[in-house]
Amino acid sequence: MLMFDYYFRNPFGTQRWHTDMAYEHQPPGYTDAVPDVGGGTLWASGYAAYDKLSPALREMIDGKECVYRSAYKFLDPEDPATGPKLVERTHPMVRTHPVTGWKSLYVNLAMTLRIVGLDQGESDAILNYLFSVYEGNVDIQCRFTWTPGTSAIWGNRVTMHRAAWDYEGKGKRCGTRVSSLAEKPLYDLKATSRRRVLGLAGPKEY
Repeated sequence: MLMFDYYFRNPFGTQRWHTDMAYEHQPPGYTDAVPDVGGGTLWASGYAAYDKLSPALREMIDGKECVYRSAYKFLDPEDPATGPKLVERTHPMVRTHPVTGWKSLYVNLAMTLRIVGLDQGESDAILNYLFSVYEGNVDIQCRFTWTPGTSAIWGNRVTMHRAAWDYEGKGKRCGTRVSSLAEKPLYDLKATSRRRVLGLAGPKEY
């Protein structure tokens, strides 16, 4: 199934690191975007973010779930009279890619509300650290600069992204985005990290 919408209507919302529609029951697996105008988009790797965590922290968060909340309100088709509501879903905070079998850190500042089973203070402390790992390490990030006629496709399961605010005065940054519906996020007990599969992990990481 494909979902079509318009890209980057809100320049401020897209400047926050996020994964597209993480609050959906089945978030997109891949996204293709073609904005008409505007700077660049930065992506960060969830594989690499997970690999940066200590073995003890990985063990702590493996199998845990988070509540993800939508950035916008939507009408409930089964109860439209109640008006628009924020959507909340529960997904694993470490997600297994169904093809590679690798673990990816699946949290983002824009939509991850809390870790299930923890007090809010405990959850905030852990999530804020994980956000900082994802957002603050430039060696796990890349930047794509849009030019006329360019298109980008990314794996939405294992990345998050944000817009660069470098197009002020150049018009609205909008275009067409196509997202393919993927499976419900899952965590596989037998999954492993990318570093281990590629032989990059040290002895203490096993």
